[in-house]
Amino acid sequence: MDDLEYDVNGHDSAEKSAQRVREFCSETTFDQQNYVVDLIVQSGSNCTDAHLNKESYGSDDLHYLIDFDSGFLGDDPDTYRSNSESIRKEYSHLNDKDYREQRLKLLQLFIQIPNIFATKEFREKYEKQARENIATEIELLKEE
Repeated sequence: MDDLEYDVNGHDSAEKSAQRVREFCSETTFDQQNYVVDLIVQSGSNCTDAHLNKESYGSDDLHYLIDFDSGFLGDDPDTYRSNSESIRKEYSHLNDKDYREQRLKLLQLFIQIPNIFATKEFREKYEKQARENIATEIELLKEE
């Protein structure tokens, strides 16, 4: 997760990150504060119509921001596996059973939506590998 403020137990990381940007921008001459803050807040949902409609692509900044944040899903299998191990460490406060159940639920949501990536570029380059990585991790988690 690439939020400035990220708490694995919280659900308001995007809002907290947006507040940090507001604070930073109040001390600068950066004139795009509202635009950036809105993007951060909107990206908190991690899903748009372009993710849910097989025939459409997203092409605005929000779609690219979400795709950049999810890009690791389409990494090569070894890098993906290493990242998954890091995610497990990040959630070390959960016992194995609870982690497995929550992780499976999240991964199965990715498999169910028509598009993991909203933008044409990311979808063409990473969608297939992301689905393979996620399917492999689901199988491993089910075996544990």
